[in-house]
Amino acid sequence: MSALGLGVALLIAMQPVSRSETTITCLKTKGFIGGPFVPTEDMAREIYRVMANRFASFNMEEYPVIAIEDKGDHWWATQRAVKPAGGYGGGQLYMNIDKCTGAISRAAYNR
Repeated sequence: MSALGLGVALLIAMQPVSRSETTITCLKTKGFIGGPFVPTEDMAREIYRVMANRFASFNMEEYPVIAIEDKGDHWWATQRAVKPAGGYGGGQLYMNIDKCTGAISRAAYNR
């Protein structure tokens, strides 16, 4: 393979791929843009990353993995260690992220 071909292959391999995309139907108000505003796991992960850096930056080094779970109409987001000893640990920020509106709710720290 040529150097150019290898470079192209590496660029393609490095592109982010969404692991989960929603098929939720959101209400649309006339005159406003309709959702879903957070249709993918990757978008939920980026929202979580911004919020965690603001509210729980002290945990990002110990718990660097952002875990996203699809809960139907929202994403459940938290963080965990690279190799969790059992469960997620304690003290990490978790939250729900609405798929249609992008609203964050039920944000708290694990006990």
